Amino acid sequence: MLLSTVAGLLVPFLSWFCDGSRHTGPKTLSFQLRHYHANLEADPSTDYSLRSRAVKTHRPVSLSALAEARTRSIRFAQSALLDWDEDEVLGPDVESRETLLELAKMTNNAYLEPGEAGWYELGGDWNVSYPVGWEPDADGFRGHVFATPDNSTVVLSIKGTSAGYVGGGGPTSKKDKFNDNLLFSCCCARVDWTWTTVCDCYRGGWKCEQNCLERSLVEESLFYSIGTNLYYNLTYMYPESNIWIIGHSLGGSLASLLGVTFGAPVVAIESPGEKMAAGRLHLPSPVSRHLALRSIVPVSSELRTA
Repeated sequence: MLLSTVAGLLVPFLSWFCDGSRHTGPKTLSFQLRHYHANLEADPSTDYSLRSRAVKTHRPVSLSALAEARTRSIRFAQSALLDWDEDEVLGPDVESRETLLELAKMTNNAYLEPGEAGWYELGGDWNVSYPVGWEPDADGFRGHVFATPDNSTVVLSIKGTSAGYVGGGGPTSKKDKFNDNLLFSCCCARVDWTWTTVCDCYRGGWKCEQNCLERSLVEESLFYSIGTNLYYNLTYMYPESNIWIIGHSLGGSLASLLGVTFGAPVVAIESPGEKMAAGRLHLPSPVSRHLALRSIVPVSSELRTA
């Protein structure tokens, strides 16, 4: 897969720098793999380190008010005045090569189960019983959750789009492309006979009908909705923790959208631009929509493509 190729090129390159680096300022965090719905003890041999630093973010004062504002915008095309808190949280130190290397490995592992070819053994063997979306009959949103031993910081790593070649791509490929096209396509996936259309909103001339498309995006089965529910679960399980969100490709864009929603630090790798998707989802922001989303939430994009 694309990310494995990219990570394979990155690992030896970044490792060469990491061996001799000395970064004295930011705090170093030690992480362990965790189940997303069970707070289980982890084997200390699976620890690995990331460097962190303080970052500023904006968070809605009330998540219920945020949901009401989205509903009002979707149904009545009306804006609501929301109160936002500017907060300083602990986020990843994206200037640290060691940190980028470890986050890239975490993001790569979102595509895999422990023991599969391409899985990075970060500090020892990993034993995962209930990772995110890896049940035998699951065919949608996938990833892994990592946490520090003291639960001070939790990282949600979201899988991106699996290549859907003939006979390949895995069980999530269809829903991956479905979410890709709803969030980022300008023609409802009406490309050619090899593409599966994603809604009935096509209006000819390579265009979609905006209101129809936005209504299609509020389904609870779509990845953004699943991601918000998962984030709520994580905040319930780890109420005092800093939560970071990372991902590659579609996973990176979902991470960015969730980061905008909740004010969480984000690292996105090779992800499509999420501004249009945020508009389709009617995500409120504390500043003008004309400004980049990255100006209101600490989103770092690495190895980004056009």
